[in-house]
Amino acid sequence: MKLSFERANYKIINQTQKNRIDKFIENHGGLVFHETLFNEILSGFIKSDLYYHFAYRENNLVGICPVHKTQKGLLKKYESGKLDFEIPYGGWVFSNETELPELMSLFKPGPFEAFNYFSNILINNNTILTTDAYIYWTSIINLDTALEEIWKINIDSKRRNMIRKAQKIGIKINICGSEVINDFYSLLKEMNISTGMKSKGIEFYKQLISCYPAEKARIMLAYKDNDLLSGIFLLGNKNVIHYWQGASHWNAGNYGQGELLQWEAIKWSSRMGVQYYDLCYLYSNKQLEEKEKKQMRIADFKLGFSKELMPFYLISKRSYSFKILNKIQNTLRYYRR
Repeated sequence: MKLSFERANYKIINQTQKNRIDKFIENHGGLVFHETLFNEILSGFIKSDLYYHFAYRENNLVGICPVHKTQKGLLKKYESGKLDFEIPYGGWVFSNETELPELMSLFKPGPFEAFNYFSNILINNNTILTTDAYIYWTSIINLDTALEEIWKINIDSKRRNMIRKAQKIGIKINICGSEVINDFYSLLKEMNISTGMKSKGIEFYKQLISCYPAEKARIMLAYKDNDLLSGIFLLGNKNVIHYWQGASHWNAGNYGQGELLQWEAIKWSSRMGVQYYDLCYLYSNKQLEEKEKKQMRIADFKLGFSKELMPFYLISKRSYSFKILNKIQNTLRYYRR
């Protein structure tokens, strides 16, 4: 039985329908990045038109995908995730009897349209996308495993030794909410300046930490002798908690605070009854092949906590008219500089 397809503008979706969307997401391995509240907040900051796409089989809902539409002149772009906004995942959330390639066939860009599709993390899913797909990787920890086993098996000896070092010298970890958002953002902004990354407005982070309940969004800060060293922003749901953002003072020193933050985050996620802890983006296949130094350093740290790799994908589709007009506009911009 073929799939039928429906697209709904978020503006016309009522609260009952939002609850239905979020329930489907929770029941089928969806992430916080699929949820209506997160996408509503994101849409406000990137100034997109938010849509939810629905797939049905014999009138039964079998798939949901949030999509953000932005437009410049005639060019329209649809995105299911935004890596440049630290959102590496998105895409279809779907039932067991449905396959991702089948759902992907529903996306066909029209005139002057382009579509960037980031998939969900494919946990417990054997889907392999090869045609026009860029492969990315993350690493996860199954929190159904006892913490003692995670400590012994998942976390390598180097990271365990750094955790012990941090504990021995008295590094303190505070688990916090919106009251510390200014402190965390100052770390994030300082780090972005040093790495050349563009900082997002603090209001984006304020809304997330304020609107989500404590079991879905927490900030953890590491202190030495009352001096703030580092922090992480955890965000997720019952399916997956993500190590979403991390930042440190440029001269904080290495006392093992990064490792201790991760260990405390893993323990906290386990107490919250979460199924998986996600280290949130290691590298793309291209970055791995080219051994990109910065990304490999980040990946090496994260792999010290879990080597259980999970793929996710990026597929880009552009209509011929989009390619032509986009090329013309880029050429004009070049000559106007």
